[in-house]
Amino acid sequence: MSEALALPNIRVLIVDDHAVFRDSIARALRGEPGIEITGHCGTVDEGLASARQQPPDVVILDYDLGYERGTRYVREVAEAGLSGAVLMLTAFLHDDEARRLLQMGVRGILLKLHNLDVVLEAIRTVAQGGLWLDAPYQQLGSAPEIEPQAVDDSLSEREQVVLGLVVRGQSNKEIAGLLNVSEPAVKATLQRIFNKLGVRTRAQLVRVGIERNLAR
Repeated sequence: MSEALALPNIRVLIVDDHAVFRDSIARALRGEPGIEITGHCGTVDEGLASARQQPPDVVILDYDLGYERGTRYVREVAEAGLSGAVLMLTAFLHDDEARRLLQMGVRGILLKLHNLDVVLEAIRTVAQGGLWLDAPYQQLGSAPEIEPQAVDDSLSEREQVVLGLVVRGQSNKEIAGLLNVSEPAVKATLQRIFNKLGVRTRAQLVRVGIERNLAR
């Protein structure tokens, strides 16, 4: 028990335009050990501002935010290098849109029909680097990988260095120490690399990095 308590909290940001739902899930998660709510808001712009002020580990993001889609948040955090594994919350998605979200770097797709225990399991899964797909989308997790020519594999010098350290087996914490940066900064750099190379797991990243000789 003492070892579990010593683990760092999972920092969670909630972005959903339904205030009652958003407040309810925030209250429920605040009562759970190991979970810290960094913010809850209703728009992409508010979510981006919150992510800049208090970098989250996991972002529970509603796909349909009224007049806009949650995909704008996914795109802009990648461009800004902000941290946070995105767990997309939705009432329903077509397979082609779910596939596009995964290609953009979303780490989970969760339907709005589950109890708190399932939500917590999904949060912990993506926080640990896993992929969470509800039953209707699980076949997408084993879909053929994106062909190399379909993605942008032009990595910056810093991204090549980080990829090289990953290929050598270094953890995020070890990479942060070697480069004298924070772990959230390493996670953000890795997310950009994942997006550029069209991969979803660390193992795929290592294989693609070696095959294309992209690492330094």
